[in-house]
Amino acid sequence: MGMDAMLMTAWAGVVWAGSGVGIPASIGGSVAPLPRAPAWEVMVLESPLLGAIALVVVGCSLWWTLRASGRGRVGVVAAAAAMVLAGVLMVTAAVVETAREAMSRRTRDLVRAAVTGDGVVMREILAEDARVRAGERFRWVGRIEASGREEIASRVEREVSGALRPEGWGVLKLQAKRDGGNVGRTQVQVRVDAGGPLFSWWRLDWRLEEDGAWRVMGIEPLFVGGVGG
Repeated sequence: MGMDAMLMTAWAGVVWAGSGVGIPASIGGSVAPLPRAPAWEVMVLESPLLGAIALVVVGCSLWWTLRASGRGRVGVVAAAAAMVLAGVLMVTAAVVETAREAMSRRTRDLVRAAVTGDGVVMREILAEDARVRAGERFRWVGRIEASGREEIASRVEREVSGALRPEGWGVLKLQAKRDGGNVGRTQVQVRVDAGGPLFSWWRLDWRLEEDGAWRVMGIEPLFVGGVGG
């Protein structure tokens, strides 16, 4: 398999989610992690379970303490309020999708579309002016570069239906960061099985468009095992 084909194969599919656990960096590759999201955003809108449990514990503690001091009715009110807040926290997190969650979900959707050659989904997720950049490490592999939604989607459709037929796929690691009001990034580690496992890291640049959807405007390989990574 040529170097440009290896790059396209890495982009076109990934294998068996979770199989990357414990993979040495020399095999699976490593990149600088994206900055973490604000703790309050994660706890309130993305992973509210610990916060909800803490509220329940506080409510029960207040009820027990106030009941022991002869103010049982006040304790019941305090406990009920804590339970309501815990419920509101869980419902809010379930209803509200943060930008990080939206970009992460659509990253998985784009990977799935690429590995299956689903051009319809790819065209919905890619911005009209989307570009695939080779990046400095892979500048010598010119064929990976592409400009425009139609060219990118058509090439993946053609490659997947032709010589490149990944046997399985899965996202191993995924990071997301909102950089501004309407822009963000994701970094995704994937593994493609096409006659053997191939690990790679990719950067996706996102833009929030007028219809409220996050779409990819830039794709760049950060690491591809065995290809100058």
